[in-house]
Amino acid sequence: MSDDRSIELIDGDISPEEAFIGAILDGGLSEFQVYESSITEEDFQDGRLRAIFERLKQFSRDGQDFDVIVLADEMKGMAPEYILKLVDSCVFKSKSDMYARQIKENSIRRKMLDAMRKASITPTSELITSIQDDIWRYQALSYKGWDLNEALKGSLDYIEKRMSGIIEFAPGFIDLDIMLGEFERGDVIIIGGRPGHCKSSLSVNLCMNQLKTGKNVYLIDLETSYTQMLNRFIGLEAGVAPKDMKDGHLSSGDLSKIIAATAKIREYNLTIHSNPSTQLSDIASGVKASNADIVFLDYINLLESYGKPQSTNDRITEQIRGLKKLALHLDIPFVVLSQLNRKLEERDDKKPRLSDFRDSGSLEQVGDVILATYWAHKYDESAPENEIMIRVLKQKVGDTSDIMMEWNKTIMRFRNYSGGTFG
Repeated sequence: MSDDRSIELIDGDISPEEAFIGAILDGGLSEFQVYESSITEEDFQDGRLRAIFERLKQFSRDGQDFDVIVLADEMKGMAPEYILKLVDSCVFKSKSDMYARQIKENSIRRKMLDAMRKASITPTSELITSIQDDIWRYQALSYKGWDLNEALKGSLDYIEKRMSGIIEFAPGFIDLDIMLGEFERGDVIIIGGRPGHCKSSLSVNLCMNQLKTGKNVYLIDLETSYTQMLNRFIGLEAGVAPKDMKDGHLSSGDLSKIIAATAKIREYNLTIHSNPSTQLSDIASGVKASNADIVFLDYINLLESYGKPQSTNDRITEQIRGLKKLALHLDIPFVVLSQLNRKLEERDDKKPRLSDFRDSGSLEQVGDVILATYWAHKYDESAPENEIMIRVLKQKVGDTSDIMMEWNKTIMRFRNYSGGTFG
């Protein structure tokens, strides 16, 4: 049952939904496209107006302008007089923003009431996720864009900081710093690799570098327990092999290093999220609660989805777009790990390519920076065991190249490459 209280009358006897459609019909395609990403057909309680909105979306997809006459001709079975009345009855056609916000408010209210009714039979995380996008769309309706003077001042401040050598989120390895500059706020940085090619180890090392510069890091690991992940950080800080820690094969010197490393890690601003049933809503609430500066996710292929079953591609597409929205909304970088298409194992040249991400939803399109790890020794034992190639496959601003790094397999530590710079 719908909540009739959500339909409030304005301008006498016309609802916000009717007023909004009337204003859109008066303004045509350009007016509709202003709100296309913020208002959806599901936001309309009136079935007739929902049908009209769906048809207007089709006009927009086709790039076709419209007016009352064109729409009335298209909406077979709907009285033309009703469509004409929508335009005539909307007195304040310049108040589309107000109508849109009222529609979204009413829609969110209905969904919240519906969520409360379903609370006893539906997981809480699913209920939260189901209205998260609507809340973000509502916030977008209130966003009027940057003031030009403020935006220019921000750009100049950014340039001055870079010229002064001030970098917020440097990767922390010389060649990566040179190549990437830094992880930009609002960016999604994707690190891909086949199993056994050290992408998780690279992520932990990058994470540690951020912690050492005082950053508040939120780490999501969906396949490792909290204790196992923490031991990786302790081992990395102490220079002790995690396997030796697990087996208990430690000397008194190792134990002293571990105690010192534990004390050091206590000083870091690190939050570890290790729930294997994590969804986007869990990440959003956790990151906001921790007030994180940067987020690491290992890895997106294990992130759960809610609602009806989806193909792997559709699920990952939905999730990476959600993470990009969250990165922009919170204005922080997200470093996201991903498995690569196993078909690359069938090639003679097994170095990862950008095309290897194409079967992983929209990672290739959404990622602002895309890196891939390649450990040649895994395929060729004559190749150096301590060398890992980092392929910079995409940068929205910058070049692509291959970077060599040294890797200590025992303690899982990356170092700057001493044999050269760019490969």
